[in-house]
Amino acid sequence: MLDFESPSGAERGAHITSGHGHGYGSGLTNGLTNGLTNGLTNGLTNGLANGLANGITNRPGIGNGLHQGAAVADSRGAAALAHWLILSLDHVGRGMLLLSPGSQVLHANRLARSALSGGGHALMVEQGRLSARNARDHKLLADAIHAAAHKGLRRLLTLGRGAEAGAGGDSAVITVAVLPIDGQAASLSSGDSQTHANAVLISLPQPSRGKDLAVQIFAREHGCTSAETAVLEALLGGQAPEAIAQHKKVQLCTVRTQIGQLRLKTGSHTIRELLDRVAALPPMMVVVQ
Repeated sequence: MLDFESPSGAERGAHITSGHGHGYGSGLTNGLTNGLTNGLTNGLTNGLANGLANGITNRPGIGNGLHQGAAVADSRGAAALAHWLILSLDHVGRGMLLLSPGSQVLHANRLARSALSGGGHALMVEQGRLSARNARDHKLLADAIHAAAHKGLRRLLTLGRGAEAGAGGDSAVITVAVLPIDGQAASLSSGDSQTHANAVLISLPQPSRGKDLAVQIFAREHGCTSAETAVLEALLGGQAPEAIAQHKKVQLCTVRTQIGQLRLKTGSHTIRELLDRVAALPPMMVVVQ
């Protein structure tokens, strides 16, 4: 923020407010060049531009113009940042759900929406709130969300251990993380009466790296063929060479040759080393805008 009370600011501001004709032009030039430098360096470029537009039109109110312009710039910047952060979550290589303390889903990234869209997941969203498919898991989830929201506790939950009466069938066993997001300084407009507590982040298991664009780019950069890349993706999915050969309807020796080529081209001494290298790659999700 500009300080018009300082001697240098007052002297330079005087050129802006009292200049007329040629004196006004030179005073304005000097004022903009010298008097507003500190404002520019404090990151108010956009706000200062709006403020100057108001200040030049109504010279006595230039200070108010600068403050109003800065407020508009801050508001637009915050909205843009929130938009970018939401889009960034779609590139994270696992499903993530942000909840209110009352389990209301405030945001779910693309992988979370995809995971929960089917009927075989241990978790589901009903009327905008996250819940589990059977009573046992629902109680575990509710307790963990309450502990995270009100006590700041972190928990790992293993869910989907078989069906109970009325649960609608078995679901795959998964482990999810329940994490507190400090909300003491935040005011969430979720309609939840408990929004003064922490928000809660649910982190879902990472899906198979075989669906990760980074794996395909890694294979291509090492000169692997499409058949070798398919074998690599199958290995990352936990398939044994025998299962890969059966699925691809080829001889086992063909798959072993392709694995050997993968090791040779990537400079890996063992399959384990190759899989560890690929597992350490940063995720690159295919996101359709």
